[in-house]
Amino acid sequence: MYDNGIHKVAIADLLVAIKRYKVSILISTISLIGLISYNHYIFRVESELYNLNKQKSLLISENFQLKKKISEISNPERISSVAKQELGMINARYEQVKFIETK
Repeated sequence: MYDNGIHKVAIADLLVAIKRYKVSILISTISLIGLISYNHYIFRVESELYNLNKQKSLLISENFQLKKKISEISNPERISSVAKQELGMINARYEQVKFIETK
């Protein structure tokens, strides 16, 4: 079996080494915590950036579709067709038009 005296010396040496290097251990621990925190922050920022870019792409696509719809709806031929077929309007004759002069 092992000698208790050897274990006590080894533990004592370990405690001396810890005391000697406690500033280095503290700095290393703080640095490690800082690095982990920084990586977590970067991950959150990149995740949010990804989600915002995805949302931007969807909004650009929706905007394109809406502009296309506006173009279709505001087509003069379509407006004329709706006016005639759905509202029963007819084209005015020139003599029916009254012009008003403004100053």
